[in-house]
Amino acid sequence: MDTKAPHLLIEEGPEKGREITIPANGARIGRAEENDIRISDAAMSRFQCRMYFRDDFLHIMDLGSTNESLVNNKPVSDVALRFGDEILIGESLIKVLNDGLHEKSEQPPAPAPGTNEIDAEPAPIIFHMGNETPEPEKSPEPETKTPSLVDVDLGLGRREDLEEAKEKGSPRNGLSMLLVTLVTMLVVFGAGFLIIMKSAPPPKVRVAEDNSLQIYYEKVIAGDGNIFRYALDLGPGGKVTAAVHDLVQQQSITRDETIDPDQLESLRKQLVGNKDSFISLQGEYEGLPVGEHESYRITVIYGKDAKTVRVANQLEPDAFKQVREKIEAFANNELGLNNIHIPPEKLRALAAESWENAQQLYIERDVKNGNLWQATQKLKDVISLLETIEPKPEYYQEAVILRQEWLESLLLHIRNMEFEAIRQHTLGEISKSIELNRRIIATFPDKTHTEYKEAVNRLNQIDQERL
Repeated sequence: MDTKAPHLLIEEGPEKGREITIPANGARIGRAEENDIRISDAAMSRFQCRMYFRDDFLHIMDLGSTNESLVNNKPVSDVALRFGDEILIGESLIKVLNDGLHEKSEQPPAPAPGTNEIDAEPAPIIFHMGNETPEPEKSPEPETKTPSLVDVDLGLGRREDLEEAKEKGSPRNGLSMLLVTLVTMLVVFGAGFLIIMKSAPPPKVRVAEDNSLQIYYEKVIAGDGNIFRYALDLGPGGKVTAAVHDLVQQQSITRDETIDPDQLESLRKQLVGNKDSFISLQGEYEGLPVGEHESYRITVIYGKDAKTVRVANQLEPDAFKQVREKIEAFANNELGLNNIHIPPEKLRALAAESWENAQQLYIERDVKNGNLWQATQKLKDVISLLETIEPKPEYYQEAVILRQEWLESLLLHIRNMEFEAIRQHTLGEISKSIELNRRIIATFPDKTHTEYKEAVNRLNQIDQERL
């Protein structure tokens, strides 16, 4: 049964009396359903803060909340918590009951002053002779000398008999003394081994490195009667949500995607290269607005390390700018947000051009292996470009239907070639199998798709077989 004490107690607010335990890998807190811990507090931000452990102590990090996170009535961005601290988020006042990752275990009683458990000499072991009548117990007398040897009884007779046999040169004496010596050595070595084992350091436990990545990014530009906001939230497991709102362009875009693990790892490696310089930045850089207001806020969680930096109305530090540009490029490519700053008239013109190109590529689909795939990509561009445009051109809905049909036709063609490539390999027609797998890669060059990866694996397998 888990008896771990809760970390937090809500003392005031809509959920007064609720106890909260933070898991070892931390938890995001807010009023949105997507949080690890949801608190029904209308005054709280959707994603208010994150609790996590560093060096086994509980920390709180504000996630760019509107009303900030207060610890002991002071706004914080990222700070360690201690027992008794009071946290105010929204209208909820929360008290810290437990500030550590592990419960404090009871310690064994301390040794008496002046003694050392490891260095203390073990008491001598005495086995009395089997034929000797034990003497009556006497009151203990103060010892003046610590015995240097262990007196061991092997049941070989009385000590007086041993001394007498020694003087007479009895063979029994030599054997007895040899056995006594051997046993004494075993006891001494055994005691020494126990002392070494006690003083030896515990074996090192290898802890798996936490390579997880989480990002919260927000950009706000306001001025000349317009407000533009771009927010991105990348959570554990590669789930990303992006929202774009543009008052003048009347754009309101929301995208939810789960990012391919390979693409997520690529982004993590890019950001880890700037990790040290980004973490070393100050928490806030703010100047006075000149014309329009422009602000950026980035929170990056690298495994157990986390950092929030806000820059408003002044030049961005180089480390901040590099991280921001990488995040934006990643989001634009993976979520199709490259067009958010383009005027509607330009979007319509680009969509019309992509629609014409798609039609031509489809007509020439048998001329070049990759033409049908390129045609589906052009239709994807049409749909993306016109997503925020109202009213949409007549061909928009046709583009949606045709793209689905063309993709299904393409996949059917690929699977037919795949079947034939495997059959030719089984028949020993290796050159034909190689040619078919290469055609699959050229016809459907989507490196993230299963069909592409399997064709590459089959070619690698053939190379291995030839070795």
